[in-house]
Amino acid sequence: MDNKPQKVYYRGTQVLGYSDEKIKLTALEMQRVENNYEKLLKQRNFKKAKEIEKQFSKYEPILDDRLEVTPGYKFHEWELKGIPLRIEIGPKDLEKNQVTIISRDNLNKQEVKIKYLDKFVEKELDNIQERLLNNANKLLQSALDKAENLKDALKKIKDQKLVLVPLKNSEKVEDILKEKTNGAKTLNIPLTQPSIKGKKCIISGEQADYWVYVGKSY
Repeated sequence: MDNKPQKVYYRGTQVLGYSDEKIKLTALEMQRVENNYEKLLKQRNFKKAKEIEKQFSKYEPILDDRLEVTPGYKFHEWELKGIPLRIEIGPKDLEKNQVTIISRDNLNKQEVKIKYLDKFVEKELDNIQERLLNNANKLLQSALDKAENLKDALKKIKDQKLVLVPLKNSEKVEDILKEKTNGAKTLNIPLTQPSIKGKKCIISGEQADYWVYVGKSY
C-alpha cells in the first residue's frame, strides 16, 4: 500500500422522507476515504473532517472509514444508494479554508468557505429538494394525455402515457377495458373534472359517468 498521504473526501447524503404534500430531505451522511487510518488521524484535514461531522450531527452523519475498498468503489456505492450531496476536503482545501461540494442531481461542483458551510449545506439541501420535485412534476406532466375513444386511448397507452378518458362507473366496463388494452386499468379519478356532459364511455358507448386516468404499471 502506498504510504503517501492521500486526499481525504467526504460524501454527504440525505434520506428521503415522503408525505402527501412534498418530499423532505431529512438526513445527511458523510463518507471518508483514507489510505492509512493511523496516519490520517494525525492529519489536519482528518481533524477538520471530524469537526465537520460533529457540526452536521443534526443530519445523523456517518464517516465511512473502510480501508478495504478504493475511493472510486465508495463513490460508486454511495451514488447507487442515492446520496445527493458530496463534500470533499483535502490539504489544499484546508490551505484555502474551504471544501468542495458536488450535488448529485446536477453534478454541479462548488467551492465553499468552511465558515459558510453550515448555511450553504442547509440551503443546498433545500435546493436539491426543489429541483427533484420540479423534475418529477415535469416528468409527470409529460406523461399525461387525453382520449375520447378507444382507438386513440390504445395508441397513447401503448406509448406509455397516462390517458384521461370518459368511462362508465362499472366493474364490467373496467374488466373489458383491461382486456382490450392488455392490462391497462383505472388509476385516478381527478377531483377537478372536465365536463362529462355528452361524453360517451370509450368501452360501452353509453353516457360516461366521469373522466378517469387509465394506464399500465411498468
